[in-house]
Amino acid sequence: MQFQCSHIFRDTHVVVDKYVNLTLLLSGSKMKAGYGSHGRGPGWRAMPIHHPEVQDAANHALKTLQQRSNSLSPYELIEIILAKAEVIDDSVKFELLLKVTRGSKEEKFKVEVNKRTEGTLYLNQMEHDHS
Repeated sequence: MQFQCSHIFRDTHVVVDKYVNLTLLLSGSKMKAGYGSHGRGPGWRAMPIHHPEVQDAANHALKTLQQRSNSLSPYELIEIILAKAEVIDDSVKFELLLKVTRGSKEEKFKVEVNKRTEGTLYLNQMEHDHS
């Protein structure tokens, strides 16, 4: 009897590869790859603001903010001030503090974006930050 597990699961590995890599980044442990919070326990972890997953979450939040706005001036992302992430079950939550402009007006928004393993992004919360 021959087992061909690597062949059967090859495509599945490709689908979850980005999620596992993000999980590894959050956990800091290559020995415990997989779903959920591993390594140092559950909770929010600081993320590099230039990480591609953080950039995707920020762009999604900005796009959703623009769709919900009735302003003729588009929002533009100036800076990601703060980025944190938490792996929970089958998704990653990103908490971001964004500095944006709309025309000549500068604003800050605190947003929470969820990303499921299949790559779907969802803006869960958005509020003005007055700091």
